[in-house]
Amino acid sequence: MNYDEFNAFCGSFPATSYVVQWGNSDVWKVGDKVFAIGGWSKNGQAAFIFKVSDLNFDFLSNSEGYQPAPYFANRGMKWIQQIDTAGKPHEDR
Repeated sequence: MNYDEFNAFCGSFPATSYVVQWGNSDVWKVGDKVFAIGGWSKNGQAAFIFKVSDLNFDFLSNSEGYQPAPYFANRGMKWIQQIDTAGKPHEDR
């Protein structure tokens, strides 16, 4: 996934709004609540941060290509950062 695909996906949901903030990141909101952010990669690759349920946070935190989101997860919030966007979402192997 690249930033154009990410923005098209997030923009397809009803009642969303888009802003650029926090160091030129693509930020998606419903009302004033953020649900996804495109940006903040250490290596220049695309990186996406998104809000998840408690169960998905536990699962994705231990999955290859994902990590607890910097700045969010260390404050007790359930946010995940996808750091490997080269592959497809988890598939049975």
